Amino acid sequence: MPPAAQRRHRISRKSRNSVLWLLALAPPLFATQSTAQIFTNNDPASLSDAFFQTLGLAATESDPAQCRVRVIANDEVVSAKDWHEVAHHVLPPGVVENPDQWPFFAWSDTPLGVVRTRDKKGYLFFGSDGGNHPFEGHLTSRAGSITVSAGTLDHPLGLPPDDPNPAPSEFLLPKSHNLPATMDYVGGGPVYRVPEGEPGAGNLLIVYHAERPANPFWSWLGLAKSADEGSTWQDLGLIISGPQPYTAQGALDIGDGNLVIATDSTTSQKYFYIFFPEHCWINSTQFCRGFTYLSVARASYEELLKTAFMDGTTASKSFYKYYDGKWDQPGIGGKASELFPTVTGETDGDPQVVWSAYRNRFVAIMDNAQYIAYGESGDGLYWPAMQVIVGKNPETPVYAYANAVGLGADPGILGETFYSYYTEWPTGESWNPAAIKRLTITTAATLSRIVPSNTAIGGSAFTLTVNGDHFVKTSTVTWNGSPRATTYVSENQLTAQILSSDIASPGEANVGVSNPPPCGGSSQTKPFAMQPPLRST
Repeated sequence: MPPAAQRRHRISRKSRNSVLWLLALAPPLFATQSTAQIFTNNDPASLSDAFFQTLGLAATESDPAQCRVRVIANDEVVSAKDWHEVAHHVLPPGVVENPDQWPFFAWSDTPLGVVRTRDKKGYLFFGSDGGNHPFEGHLTSRAGSITVSAGTLDHPLGLPPDDPNPAPSEFLLPKSHNLPATMDYVGGGPVYRVPEGEPGAGNLLIVYHAERPANPFWSWLGLAKSADEGSTWQDLGLIISGPQPYTAQGALDIGDGNLVIATDSTTSQKYFYIFFPEHCWINSTQFCRGFTYLSVARASYEELLKTAFMDGTTASKSFYKYYDGKWDQPGIGGKASELFPTVTGETDGDPQVVWSAYRNRFVAIMDNAQYIAYGESGDGLYWPAMQVIVGKNPETPVYAYANAVGLGADPGILGETFYSYYTEWPTGESWNPAAIKRLTITTAATLSRIVPSNTAIGGSAFTLTVNGDHFVKTSTVTWNGSPRATTYVSENQLTAQILSSDIASPGEANVGVSNPPPCGGSSQTKPFAMQPPLRST
């Protein structure tokens, strides 16, 4: 990976996770005898867990209301070949200066933002091209971009090649007071479409990640708006920073937070929330005060839309961090509370948080480049232990920039089954090759086989055996959506009583399994055929 693109993953790439990077930066922190005795073997996972235990942050508490999810598919939706081919067609011409060598199309170097197109027939995908770009007339060290592509949930880059969608286009936020020449990375992906009836209806807001060189980098979150479906963007300013001012000897990773909409139950007010880490060091031996693994800031929903689309002013003072029970710390420079006391070396990292309509709570997808984890929170202010869903073998590949995408009318709201797109380096070493992969995550059951799968019409009632996964004692077999008397055999098998009236006519029935809420949902279905009886000759 070249320096420009490697920057975003220097922490993850050179270590098994960010904890080991921390260990490398801060050896004096672990000079005490009790700590030294903990780190007695060379297994990185053990080192990570021991570190968290030493700080009193090991996962010791779980939430009984939190669902266990399953990954039922892990599909490649953009291959290395795909994005190499697309690199030759990215607009405007020349923004990818040489598609066959660095800096080429290093996409996506942020979590993908996903919204419906205005006509609701397709999707727009927003990410960052992490390579360097010709900037203000010449190639500089400025990397990153806001890249938009039109496609489907199966083809985020508008593929296959004969797809009628236009080629992806990139926009480089210009230098300004907010983004001076010292910023050498500016890229965005997480995006929000303003709904009808609100100021700026139909327009887009994007959270971008900005970096300045440090040891290795120091980062901020900013906000921009677009009125032309993401072709061009207007900067609204930096909105979230760490608790300490920039220092070239230090490091700050503040993640790639996204906007999530929720109503505060105590005030009945609607807010934009942004969740982020504050992984901060003043130098190679000293933490920043207020180092956190997961924190949150928020802005008034109405006021931020008014600021962005009516007043046309900066949003830099719109967000306030949650600290010590209050929302009174400024987004820029303020303190923030730790919301994830049960963090481990497998569940630290960068969060993407969305609202789950099915679960009626916040859901987080957390990745630290070696693991991807799933978590839930009822109020967003306390996060119990998270569930690792990808990354049992953290050697290779690298998993980065995982998001959460709903399958309904609004991709920003999750149901019982949802997608998570992430960037994968299969070799664990380089963007070449790299791919975009997509997890299918669900709380629902999965069907693998039904026995029998057909019968002659006009027969008698019979017992149907249903095989699959994630069955519970209250699971119900459905016949064309209607429940049938069900017996639980095991988490992999159910039996159901099928009525004679169900098979009285020729045709096909859909057999499924429904698990009750709060951790349930409806499975996919299997066909059952009703056929005319065979005639004897």
